[in-house]
Amino acid sequence: MTDNSGDSADPDESPSHMFDVVVVVGGIAGVSLAYELAGDRRVALVETEFVLGYHATSRSATMFLETYGGLDVRALTKGSRTFLEDPPDYFVGPLMSPRPLLQFAVPGHGDRVRELRSSTEGLELLETDEIRAICPYVRPGAIEIGLHETRTQELDANALLQGFMAGMRRRGAEVFKNAPAMRLEQTSSGWRVHIPRLTLGASLVVNAAGAWADLTALSAGLSPIGLIPRRRTAFTISTDGSPRDVTASDPLLYNIDEPSTSNPKVNNYFALQRIAPHVNPATPNPTTSRSLAHSNAFKRSPLCTRDRCEHPGPVCEHSAPTATW
Repeated sequence: MTDNSGDSADPDESPSHMFDVVVVVGGIAGVSLAYELAGDRRVALVETEFVLGYHATSRSATMFLETYGGLDVRALTKGSRTFLEDPPDYFVGPLMSPRPLLQFAVPGHGDRVRELRSSTEGLELLETDEIRAICPYVRPGAIEIGLHETRTQELDANALLQGFMAGMRRRGAEVFKNAPAMRLEQTSSGWRVHIPRLTLGASLVVNAAGAWADLTALSAGLSPIGLIPRRRTAFTISTDGSPRDVTASDPLLYNIDEPSTSNPKVNNYFALQRIAPHVNPATPNPTTSRSLAHSNAFKRSPLCTRDRCEHPGPVCEHSAPTATW
């Protein structure tokens, strides 16, 4: 895998590097696609940031859920199980480990959970007392009802990304970091992709920019379709006051009404994630992280790690975040 970066290219110059496919942006979607295509094609991957997987990929609560999404999504998920259970040798360590899922509703929102239960097999409906029996760190009264799914798996996002990167390297893909696709133009023979200091030529360009795909489309002179990136922030909170240690059998908690998760980790902390609506993504900084951590969205977390906490409100001082990213 070749790593290239630089200044700006003459937008009218002929391609200095020719490929069969140029994949735009190196998150997990772009990296995995480049890995697959590099088996029998000349592939380039261009990434705006200085590292791959910088944004959503590095802040994702990755789970293998065969009951998630519509029929097409479920079919794709089931079809990927064999690869994830027995990946090629350049993937280090297991990619999946058992992790139950508990989708919950806060008081007054239980109908959505009951509706999901009626339309999905393999889910166990749990009342409040049953939830606290398996999640003693959930505050009394914070959750009305939940759905427990035990066949789910937790994915190691970093191991997955690093494995695909190693596979690209072995298959000869070229990676251009610090290399935003400033302009894409279609020609009679294919595409020109103008990045800093270089112009790449390709028969095919793949827009794998995820939430940033509209920006790539605009650089190609195409109309946007309304995709808007959101800031994804992860928090950690200590479980040092919890009735018991966090274990591998503790479920990932997912609020069915909000884009948020609470992911238990075995070394006694929780990783909480929030996707802030109408907030553009940016490099995290302490000021931003503190303001988000104490926002109303974070304070609606149902967790308290202190045994026998009787705080009457939706948040207590025991669940203050210890770190953010």
